[in-house]
Amino acid sequence: MLVARQNGELVVKGNPEHPVTRGFVCNRGRSHPARLASAKRLTTPLVRRGRSFREVDWNTAIDEVVAPLSAALEVSPLSIVLVAGGGSLAVSKLCVNHFFNSLGPITSLRGGVCDECGAEAQRRDFGNKCAHDYLDLENARSVVLWGRNPMVCSPHLVPFINAARREGKPIVLVDIRRSESAVLADR
Repeated sequence: MLVARQNGELVVKGNPEHPVTRGFVCNRGRSHPARLASAKRLTTPLVRRGRSFREVDWNTAIDEVVAPLSAALEVSPLSIVLVAGGGSLAVSKLCVNHFFNSLGPITSLRGGVCDECGAEAQRRDFGNKCAHDYLDLENARSVVLWGRNPMVCSPHLVPFINAARREGKPIVLVDIRRSESAVLADR
């Protein structure tokens, strides 16, 4: 993404030189400036007290998090268990992992009920990578979208699927419902 300030406001544009996005920015990316400027944006920590939340200063909020972690670390770093799913595979997940790794040898769970099984199969079949590079679709003889909805979840993939279709490669969608991506598939 290319981010600039125009007339005092943040503007997000796609980078036309990026080999995957080719200048496209998804709805989430385009909405960042509005979200950051929103009057509803939380800018002060909130701490639950009973059934409601109250504003506290940053030092108080940090102390509320640090106190139970410090108590657990005094017993043993292994008494802390990190349970993290695949919900955020980007920077925020890396930050969580880095934070907990900085505490010492904590216990973390492996596996899960979401995409972890697919990720392990991918790793065993193709190596330690989350997914194929989109550019690798040029080498495919066909494209199978198994339980994927790139029209909604992977918009950067759509131009590569369309290019594969233009080259005569069959596009197959396997899904339990007629998703938005059905328009991409030959069958």
